[in-house]
Amino acid sequence: VELDSTFAFAALRLVETYGWRGADTGDAARALAAAVRHADRLAPRERALLDLRRLHEAGDLRAVERAAALAERYPGDAEVRYVEADVYFHAADALGDAVEARAVAAFDTALALDSLSSRVLAHAMDLARR
Repeated sequence: VELDSTFAFAALRLVETYGWRGADTGDAARALAAAVRHADRLAPRERALLDLRRLHEAGDLRAVERAAALAERYPGDAEVRYVEADVYFHAADALGDAVEARAVAAFDTALALDSLSSRVLAHAMDLARR
């Protein structure tokens, strides 16, 4: 609460959670709007993650470039590397095998940084089934 009294980052996490559940996109949109309302109070890293999530949720393929830049800025950050991998994973259908290969590499990196992450493992299993 001291770090984020507005709960903007919690709202951002809720967006992702709604996506996992396959929930109504209205729920995710409301959570994203709540995060955006207070984005100015977030630290730069969290603001960058929010901006990336906004592009990603909108289906904007500029998210791929933004994810790569964020991972370059924070190469040892498991959260950033997971989000990078997630963006690549979901863009692979539109952009092809090269982006899917980037997703695999980014998931491998995220998993190496946080071997207990269920977020990473779920997508890795989906990739293995392809």
